[in-house]
Amino acid sequence: MSAFAELQARYISYEAAATIQHRLLTKAASELVNGFQAFLGLAGERLPDVDGQKGHRYVRLGIGAASEFEEKNWHTLGSRGGVVNFSLALTLDDPETQSRTTIVFELEVKFVEHGYEFKVKDVGTFMISAPDAVHNRYEKIYEALFTQIMKVYDPDRILIKN
Repeated sequence: MSAFAELQARYISYEAAATIQHRLLTKAASELVNGFQAFLGLAGERLPDVDGQKGHRYVRLGIGAASEFEEKNWHTLGSRGGVVNFSLALTLDDPETQSRTTIVFELEVKFVEHGYEFKVKDVGTFMISAPDAVHNRYEKIYEALFTQIMKVYDPDRILIKN
């Protein structure tokens, strides 16, 4: 085998492994977001649209910070250096006043020795074992996100009350 043929074979093998890695990481990101919607008791529910039609889901997968969030399908998420960056957006609404707000968490996921490492910006880092990921057991992340949201909307933070 020539030196070039050896390099080419190595490249083909590397690309195949990187493709599998990317698929598993992006799928885990999607499952985390979908599971959070279920954790909140919103499985399948959508926001009402202004026309009475179905709006977007309460919990969405995408990329970008709050000001630039863009919803994405899991298979279109990119990766760099074995890390997939993504965002989870949660829309809260008040049906009486029709006010809405969207909270966006920026995350990244990568493989570590025995599973996945999820980093949630301004919240923390979470290790999820491979068996837990296979069975969509992300509760410790869901609880941390829920706690963070509860802190943001704590009425005791308001100085003037009704």
